[in-house]
Amino acid sequence: MPVRNGGLWLHEAVASVCAQTRTDWELVLVDDHSTDSALVGLPADRRLRVIGNAGRGLVSALNTGLTACRAPFVARLDADDRMHPERLAHQLAVFAADPSLTVVASRVRAFSASAAVPDGMRRYLAWQNRLVTHTDIVDNVYVEAPVVHPSVMLRTAAVRALGGYREGPWAEDFDLWLRARAAGWRFRKLRCTLTDWRDHSARLTRTDARCARDRYIDARAHHLALSEVRGRDVAICGGGKHAVRLCRALRAHGVTVSRFHDIAARRVGGLRQGVPVLPLSALVPTRGTLVLGCVARPPARRALRTALDALALRIGVDYLMAA
Repeated sequence: MPVRNGGLWLHEAVASVCAQTRTDWELVLVDDHSTDSALVGLPADRRLRVIGNAGRGLVSALNTGLTACRAPFVARLDADDRMHPERLAHQLAVFAADPSLTVVASRVRAFSASAAVPDGMRRYLAWQNRLVTHTDIVDNVYVEAPVVHPSVMLRTAAVRALGGYREGPWAEDFDLWLRARAAGWRFRKLRCTLTDWRDHSARLTRTDARCARDRYIDARAHHLALSEVRGRDVAICGGGKHAVRLCRALRAHGVTVSRFHDIAARRVGGLRQGVPVLPLSALVPTRGTLVLGCVARPPARRALRTALDALALRIGVDYLMAA
């Protein structure tokens, strides 16, 4: 649990850990150079270790905590969130039942003490809460983070072997899940809600430039170029601004985008970024091309998946959703 100036919420987060039905835990609380008094009055519990960090930011604090973890499993929680009392017990039970798993997450509930939870956050949680199987999660990892970071339990050795968290121009958790997919990690999400995710005006997903939409597009392009697209050209399904931005980002990595496909008749027959826009019906599976579905609205994304499946394209092999 990294914290910098935890305010009133840190004690609530720590209390939710202390209330776990599993008692064999250790909370590694990384104080990233706090200047408030939030760490004063924390429980006098031998299982609570407070480690100082020099104020270098979230990624540094996460890696400091990861280095200090002594257990084979590490569960994440942010200093403004809460875990339900059974969370650690349920996640450990799933790991015990399936040793092939690397990540076990839970469904998440958003809450706010001061205002209504924004529509965007509610839509995101509704989407990611539907992704529970390994296939669901890895097939959607290029769309957005398919698991909420403070809800996960991971194998400590696997995260370390992957190099821990990376400082970069986009969100560190999205980067981790993209690298994890390429490394062959196996995911599971519990169908029960075991994490409460607090919304507030200072939350990093609202304030940090690394969480901006264009940064997610850059992250997709970077990781696609490193893994899925190597040795293949790309056809993009979609003609909106997100599809155009993805095309530009992929080309910046040397990826060939050979054509666009679109359902919208007004775009078919024209050019997009200098390449032809063809009807969706012209798509045929080819080993040398990866089709990227790039439509931002969830209903349109579901309709596109249905259309691609009807054309006998296989998700994860012939096509990926990337918006």
